[in-house]
Amino acid sequence: RVVVMLRDPVFATWSRQRMYRRMQCGCDDFDLASWMGSKRGPRLREQLQQAHFAEHLRRADASFPRSAIFVAILERVRDAPGALLPLYRFLGVDAVPLPRHRVPNAHPPALPASNETLCELATSFAPWNAELFERLGETVGEWLAPGDVCRRQQKLAAHAAEPVSYTHLRAHETRG
Repeated sequence: RVVVMLRDPVFATWSRQRMYRRMQCGCDDFDLASWMGSKRGPRLREQLQQAHFAEHLRRADASFPRSAIFVAILERVRDAPGALLPLYRFLGVDAVPLPRHRVPNAHPPALPASNETLCELATSFAPWNAELFERLGETVGEWLAPGDVCRRQQKLAAHAAEPVSYTHLRAHETRG
């Protein structure tokens, strides 16, 4: 049996880039547009490919029957512990309560992505995510869609150039 845990590719890529940036220079600033245009651009494109989850699942499908592959969405597991119940059933084990624990790689201060960066990443991942959603048979509503973030980016750019976090975007979305 194979268990695959997927995270919103926008934030997975953002997080990975921040980690690489800290490892290289000990700093935490990041500008996607300048990285795409720089000599590091090919490396970033490789990292974007890492989050092309539909392609990875195609390779898994070629090696294992689909019935042997369980796909979990990180945001669902993180936000609702009951989301693990289907995994327990898949593995044939009894459900056990999990202790609350700290996020192992959380590190303040968190550098929020700019609206422009979120829009660019969400747009880059849109075709790959559409392919993934077709493979999964559902849309992952917890992930950023380019229309949401790019429209918001345009609105916010008209008011202020203030960076926002994923939590801020979702909270703003529920308020209308």
